[in-house]
Amino acid sequence: MTQLSTVPHGIVIVGTVKGFRSVTRPGAQFPNNEIGVDIQTPDGWGGVKTETVVVRVSKNLLDQGVPKLADSLKEKVCVIPVYITAWTGKSGAGVNYNLSNHMPMAELSEF
Repeated sequence: MTQLSTVPHGIVIVGTVKGFRSVTRPGAQFPNNEIGVDIQTPDGWGGVKTETVVVRVSKNLLDQGVPKLADSLKEKVCVIPVYITAWTGKSGAGVNYNLSNHMPMAELSEF
């Protein structure tokens, strides 16, 4: 029997890691630290389209070496644990994907 600790659980994104970046938006006090993940979704015509999902990285996880890990997983299909936060603003509403620390980000072949 497989132990739960070795199997992905919770909310995860499965996709191809594009890498890590740190972006400072105009007027922002702190940079947004992000991992890009390409996911494939149906295009409605029998094929698939690729879109890039941005996963935010907290300062704590940044200090734990996530940028180096993300870059080492670049172009590999990985399981990325996330938690979701919702927001509203003048232009509408949306969600952010945030890297979770409940399990490590890892290449899919490891599971």
